Amino acid sequence: MSAITETTGDAVYLSVAKDAALNQGWDQEPVDAFTGGPLNPGDEYATTGTDGTYVAEDTITVPVHEEHLEASKRLADAGNVTLSKHVVTEQETIQVPVTEERVRVDWREPTGETTDGGVVFEEGTIEIPVSREEVDVTKRTVQTGEVQVSKERQQRTEKVVDSVRREVVDVDDTTAEVKAGRRR
Repeated sequence: MSAITETTGDAVYLSVAKDAALNQGWDQEPVDAFTGGPLNPGDEYATTGTDGTYVAEDTITVPVHEEHLEASKRLADAGNVTLSKHVVTEQETIQVPVTEERVRVDWREPTGETTDGGVVFEEGTIEIPVSREEVDVTKRTVQTGEVQVSKERQQRTEKVVDSVRREVVDVDDTTAEVKAGRRR
């Protein structure tokens, strides 16, 4: 009602621009600021202010608001863990005992016996086989362990700080005297 400047026959003229008038919420019924419910048709409200205040006779109702922080969580990519294997070549030395035969020739002093014409002064060669052990190296693959990879979830608390707003109502009574039973 406070925005009406003039009325004629079938027209109403307002003191606010068209865009401002469309954003005032005048197309909705006023609600009680404390209960959130619709106003009773018998309530005598003279005006609805642009800030959502409702004025009835000598009473002004002003809604008061404040903000609270609400946290939500979302899954974010934290990167990857890459597991890789590579081959390392090292020299390994083992000690293997081996046996080999050797020929030993010992000279003995003669006993002084005579031989009776047998085989003497005959040339020839005697071969004596000799053996030895040789080392053959083979390799075998042995599993020395295993790596088990798993993910664990660990919970921590993260502190979140942000600004919030709230409305505070200050009453500054500058009147010289306040009448009993009546507030301004």
